[in-house]
Amino acid sequence: MKNNTWVEINKENLIHNLRNIKSQTNNSKLMFVVKANAYGHDIKKAVSITEEQVGLVDTYGVHMLESAIKLRENGIKKDIYVLGYVNINNLKYLFEYNLIHVVTNKESLNKICELAKNRKENIKINLKCETGTNRQGILKEDFPAYLEKIKNCSYVKLEGLVSHFANIEDTTDKTYAKYQLNKYEEFINIAKNNNFELPRNHIACSAAILLLPETHYDMVRAGISSYGLWSSKETYLSHQFESQTPITLKPVLSWKTIIGQLKTIQPGSYIGYGCTYKTTNKTQLAILPIGYYDGYDRKLSNSGYVIINDKRAPLRGRVCMNMIIVDVTNIPEPKLEDEVILIGKSSSEEISAEEIADKTNTINYEVVSRINPNIERIIV
Repeated sequence: MKNNTWVEINKENLIHNLRNIKSQTNNSKLMFVVKANAYGHDIKKAVSITEEQVGLVDTYGVHMLESAIKLRENGIKKDIYVLGYVNINNLKYLFEYNLIHVVTNKESLNKICELAKNRKENIKINLKCETGTNRQGILKEDFPAYLEKIKNCSYVKLEGLVSHFANIEDTTDKTYAKYQLNKYEEFINIAKNNNFELPRNHIACSAAILLLPETHYDMVRAGISSYGLWSSKETYLSHQFESQTPITLKPVLSWKTIIGQLKTIQPGSYIGYGCTYKTTNKTQLAILPIGYYDGYDRKLSNSGYVIINDKRAPLRGRVCMNMIIVDVTNIPEPKLEDEVILIGKSSSEEISAEEIADKTNTINYEVVSRINPNIERIIV
């Protein structure tokens, strides 16, 4: 059955990006972050591509326990890190699916220790250290108590310490990132002074991988850059000017739909809810079966564009729940069920996630990750 809308995942571009990122890492392990349904790209499809490439990625990172279980049930053997919170009652699944959890509170640690002791099973964990983002993370003054608890739980192994940068993407000034890095080092020194070996510390996100080699440690976490999207304009510019070996990133995702109806209306006609657009000339319209339910942002009303037959067609009226309306008066010979590009490129035009993000006052991360997961993803 042919669908009305679909997402294409470019296999070669994903492999290209990950190889380029890996070339920057100085032999650190590479975690491929596939949270948020692989940033909207489909977790199963993205991982299936990387699993075909021997040695391309070393581990996977997810936010939700459910995502980790899905990967295990699909035959993934590599280490999987659960980066987000796991409900206390669900911590038992860490053992059952051989997962590594990034622990952020004492209740979780206590429960893991209890489960490990009762089950007589070894388990590896990471601790997340609060270095200045003030999101997830253990405060420095509380950190020794966590180490003491782990020392007294013979089945639990502290594999590494984790942290996350607050302001490395949105600025060319690395002062705060280096402040956080110093705080991170303080945590590492405390742990080492308590005789913890820590074979897998990791703090580097996509921007840090490309901008600050000193952040690479034992492993790096490649997220948005894996999918061919730059963390920000500042990250792109800093990398191009500062790196000895600047890399290219190629967008992995294209989002497409079809023309569902064509009609010609007269001058002075209103289009869509709220009568927010009025024609001044005879106008040919195309109705597209895509809307805000599918993840196409309502803020693109009367401001967005799509590509039809290698030409840009402007949106007219409001984005509806399941439909948008575009002006195809200047499109050469539009036909019912012609392909329409929402994100992606034709031979001479391109609509990027960044362009949509600029028009909707958000970031490329949100544009791609909010594409409805029920929409079919196709590897091309």
